[in-house]
Amino acid sequence: MKVKALITLVANGKAHLPPSLVDLSDEEAERLIARGFAEAYQKEDPTPPAAKQPSTQSNPTLEDIVDAISALDPAKDFGKNGKPNVDALEDLLDANITATQRDEAWEIYQKEQAEENGGAE
Repeated sequence: MKVKALITLVANGKAHLPPSLVDLSDEEAERLIARGFAEAYQKEDPTPPAAKQPSTQSNPTLEDIVDAISALDPAKDFGKNGKPNVDALEDLLDANITATQRDEAWEIYQKEQAEENGGAE
């Protein structure tokens, strides 16, 4: 499925800046659309862009933070400790988050990645 990036998306081994069009699996595209990180691409879109803007999130959920982690660039958005930088997550989510929230989301993200890669845990 082709989507339009609303934030910087990392897919297919490279970063895609907004408003890039990105080809993703249907499952991944739907997940990003549900989080407000992308929108479905349609050649003729009668809805004005202002009507599609996601509401600003002042308090992102852990799931929002987990999804944002997958959009980060490991080469520049992670610290020496191997964890995502709080600043990078805040920029993506346009909200303040704590290191504790980041740590909880990072644990969830790592478990999800282990499950996707053969259930190794």
